[in-house]
Amino acid sequence: MRMLQGTTDQYVYFVAVDSTDLKTRETGLTTFTVYYSINGGTATAMTTPTVNETDTTNMPGVYELLIDESGMTTLAAGDDTSELCLHITQADMAPVTRVIEIYREETTAGNTLDVTATGAAGIDWGNVENPGTTVDLSATDINLCDTVTTNSDMRGTDNAALASVLGALADAAATGDPTAADTVMQYVKQLVNLLAGSDGIATMPAGANPANNINLFEMVRGLAGSTFDTATDSLEQLQADVAGVQSDTDDIQTRLPAALVGGAMDCDVSNIQNNAITAAAIATDAIDADAIASDAVTELRSILSGTADAGGTTTTLVDAALTEIDDTWNGNWLLITSGTDANRCRLITDFDAASDTITFAPAVSASIGAGVTYEILPAGAVDVQSWIATESAHQAPNALVSGRVDSDVGNMQADTVDATAIATGAIDADAIASDAITAAKVADGTIDAATFAAGAIDATAIATDAIDADAIAANAIGSSELATDAIGSDQIAADAIGASEIAANAITSSELADSAAQKIRDEILPTQNATFNNIMFLFVDSTDHVTPVTGATGTAVTRSIDGGSFASGTGTLAEVSNGIYQYDASAADMNGGIITFRFTATGGTPNAPDDRFVTVVTGGGV
Repeated sequence: MRMLQGTTDQYVYFVAVDSTDLKTRETGLTTFTVYYSINGGTATAMTTPTVNETDTTNMPGVYELLIDESGMTTLAAGDDTSELCLHITQADMAPVTRVIEIYREETTAGNTLDVTATGAAGIDWGNVENPGTTVDLSATDINLCDTVTTNSDMRGTDNAALASVLGALADAAATGDPTAADTVMQYVKQLVNLLAGSDGIATMPAGANPANNINLFEMVRGLAGSTFDTATDSLEQLQADVAGVQSDTDDIQTRLPAALVGGAMDCDVSNIQNNAITAAAIATDAIDADAIASDAVTELRSILSGTADAGGTTTTLVDAALTEIDDTWNGNWLLITSGTDANRCRLITDFDAASDTITFAPAVSASIGAGVTYEILPAGAVDVQSWIATESAHQAPNALVSGRVDSDVGNMQADTVDATAIATGAIDADAIASDAITAAKVADGTIDAATFAAGAIDATAIATDAIDADAIAANAIGSSELATDAIGSDQIAADAIGASEIAANAITSSELADSAAQKIRDEILPTQNATFNNIMFLFVDSTDHVTPVTGATGTAVTRSIDGGSFASGTGTLAEVSNGIYQYDASAADMNGGIITFRFTATGGTPNAPDDRFVTVVTGGGV
């Protein structure tokens, strides 16, 4: 808003709103306080501000302040305009500030500057000083300056001097920067030559970024660049390239499958053009090992990943983000991925939902604290829980000694093999019927004299000289044939094999038992620190966790020996068929009591498989 200086009858409008919510309009307000400051002057209170409510019904909350104090619109000497700042307050409304321009008029208020029909400004001779009579200037020469006194600076009065500066059309174009010896015409011709002439510029200036003190040609060269080529960089070529992109965009419909359903691509295989995605269409390295992010393996192998909270121990992990029900994670594997025990894998034996706590075995070397990251892996093909009886369906020794199955018979689960397990009448005297084999069962004459035919085997049947004394030569083997000292008592040394020769500790019963147990273990369990072939396992689809995966790619084998960190295996992995794979472990792989193998792959048919875990116990592990 603008207001003429000295005005004392103009109103300024403002809107009063609630001081709390700053939006509800306030009506019926009185007793306002108004301060004003003009052009940075001291804030001055209006003596008796006049404020009216404009219209409560049609314009609620709108008020008008009368500018009626002369000091509010007075301009300082020499000022043509200044700003007036008004600050209006009232107890029930939010403060209002208005700014108004106070200006000085250049012509008399109420008068209009005369303008002819063609737009030229005229002069009202009636307002000229001393306008007593009409003045006809049509035939009057008006001197604009004193022609008697020579003024060398007024070139307009010195035609010769003006001509020497402007120059003539015949003047040659100037070169280089302007000098006092060159005429305006020479530089006009130079500019024409630069912009449209045939001479051009002898040496094009180097390009420069827009800044002070650089010329148009430096900027043009900067825009063009040092490698500008009209064949590729001209506006015509760029326009042609854009037209090509537009053509490809307009033609995109022909590149889609012929049939669309509701504007979307039909998933019917028959509607996908032949060879839409072929081996040739996939670039050699479109998706390669480098393109797979480092966490892709984590996404394929794990059920869940997270970060532990404070409060864990060497056998527990706490994470408030775990909101599943009790025992959800029992039987799965906990893989620690950071901290002191990074890459250690432990069996989850319990999950308590109330405390968000996972319990695992065996213990790790350091407590699981806040910030330690982990993954939960699916149970492998060999369930270690069957060794420690964490599931009621498994009947196995439930005691571990240093993390291994104890071979002490006392630690075998009750009723495994004991007297009670043998039914009372399994094999006892009562089970043998009283007449099972009795004399009565031997039928009379079953084997008796009558059974032998009279001449079955009798003296007659034996030829008289079949084997008789005559047949035995008198000296066949006689006492004389036995040398006196052939084998005599004196030939046997008194101490040849005597009790004293058998050492008291030669083979004791306890040593025999230990040796026998070790022999049995060596016979039925793999040998420690020796190759072990034909470890078989099944790869299944990581999507449905059922379908066998064939042609697995990106395979890897790692193993944990006696609870240590997983390290790369050095054996040989091969596919058998139907999703079955075979691993021949090296001696280094088997150098421990309990070895857990982990088999992974990044690809396969139909998809990449779940990770598989197989635990092997050697003869040295029990």
